[in-house]
Amino acid sequence: IYPLSLHDALPISVVLGHSFGSIVSSAAVARGLATPRLILVNPIGAPALEGPRGILPRLAIFYYWAGARLPKRLGDALLRNGLIVRVTSIAMAKTKDRRLRAFIHDQHATYFSRFADRDTLHEAFVTSVSHDVRAAAADIAVPTLLIAAENDDITPLSAQHALQRM
Repeated sequence: IYPLSLHDALPISVVLGHSFGSIVSSAAVARGLATPRLILVNPIGAPALEGPRGILPRLAIFYYWAGARLPKRLGDALLRNGLIVRVTSIAMAKTKDRRLRAFIHDQHATYFSRFADRDTLHEAFVTSVSHDVRAAAADIAVPTLLIAAENDDITPLSAQHALQRM
């Protein structure tokens, strides 16, 4: 039996990363994940804590920290709280399209509360606001498409243009 990576098992014709996934996918490609192209959707192209609404990631860091440190039952209840998920979803959704907003809220309600364990969730969130794609940009040697939102709360458009130049 030979060790087989996911990359070996599935032919990858493109790597796509969205938001936090842009940090993960850009780092993987920069470190040698073979792909003919990379797509980054709403890439984290600047430190989230310095973005236009930097206070929100700081509040979220405290939220995830508290969820990981409280007794398990209480911490899980906090992290899976539907009202908090809904408020977060409302804060993040920018579209005025009612059907699209309903879809976004449904996706957040369905997936935001799914996590393996509280410590990993906390560590992943801290990583997402402590790192950005700029660290990997110089080492990405494949054609890369950046799809950026004009009103992104984490990475302003000017930072996306700076990332594009990198």
